[in-house]
Amino acid sequence: MGLDVHKDTIAVAVAHRIFQTDIVEVADRGSIANRGSSIERLIEAVAAENGSALHFVYEVGPCGFVIWRQMQRLGHSCMVVAPSLIPKKSGDRVKTDRRDARELACLSKLGYLVPVWGSNETQEAIRDLVRLRQDLKVVIMQQRQRLNHFLMRHGHVYARRNWTQGHRVWLKDLKFPQPAQQLALASSLDTLADVERRLTELEDDLKQQVQTWEWYPLVQSLRALRGIDLITAVTVVAEVGDLRRFRSPAQFMAYLGITPSESSSAGAVKPEASPRPAMASSVGRWSRVPGPIASPRVRVGICNERPPRPRNTPDNAPGRRRNDSAAGIRSSSGEARTPRPWSPPWPANSPASSGTSAATNSID
Repeated sequence: MGLDVHKDTIAVAVAHRIFQTDIVEVADRGSIANRGSSIERLIEAVAAENGSALHFVYEVGPCGFVIWRQMQRLGHSCMVVAPSLIPKKSGDRVKTDRRDARELACLSKLGYLVPVWGSNETQEAIRDLVRLRQDLKVVIMQQRQRLNHFLMRHGHVYARRNWTQGHRVWLKDLKFPQPAQQLALASSLDTLADVERRLTELEDDLKQQVQTWEWYPLVQSLRALRGIDLITAVTVVAEVGDLRRFRSPAQFMAYLGITPSESSSAGAVKPEASPRPAMASSVGRWSRVPGPIASPRVRVGICNERPPRPRNTPDNAPGRRRNDSAAGIRSSSGEARTPRPWSPPWPANSPASSGTSAATNSID
């Protein structure tokens, strides 16, 4: 049975294989309300017509795994599939709820669908806490930006690093000539302090909840890695789930959406843009890369201490291991190739030719 699930309605289609043939016949069952009682009545009606063994399939979406858990409690098998893994016809331009339900039922009967991993209620509850923490972090960042922009509009710029202990003391000591501006500053600081307090309380609650979690031993094991503490480990496990479901590191990278892209045809390879991480299931979106794991800063500059040696360096230049004639390199006419005179890669009036080093730029 294919279910096209929406917030208020569910389109239903039933597929069955004709006896002793490979032909699949699909029948529409109309639309029902997205309520638990309506789903139970549908199961009873279909089971009375086609037997007690029923198999359901629907796309994962904003409605979550509520229907999947209900089917598990009622004793029926249910498959939740990702929309990106459903085969699509490139020339099909008609999309309706009825056709989506029929397509899911037919593809499931033919075995063309791959189920996604479904989390239990405890796993989803921990993930909700983790995502709520990320929402609070975003609110804090936005409130800090608003406060910094408010201060810059009135000429107040802190000379050192922002949001340190000294910066917070400086904010409390600021005085504005207008009482309304002073009230705006005080209100912004109170809002920021309130959100930061809620974040601290939520992190304490999260630490208490994960102690009775079934994946708490895995969280403790991940903390042994460099740069990963409790919050990052809980975020990884809550978003990814059971790591044993990945058969190889390549499959795990494909799940995160960080595998290299390639588009080649008939020996021609077209460069592709860097892939973007997966949406909510990506660890890269919900947790930061630890500092010790991040790549170091690269310093870019120009100096005259060791200039690069061009390829047309003469035979008697320092560092030349062999010349063309000694190596037996000849031109197309059979004569020994005469090396071209060497010339520096910079102009004659450049700082490198005069012996003074140029200014060094960095990307710090």
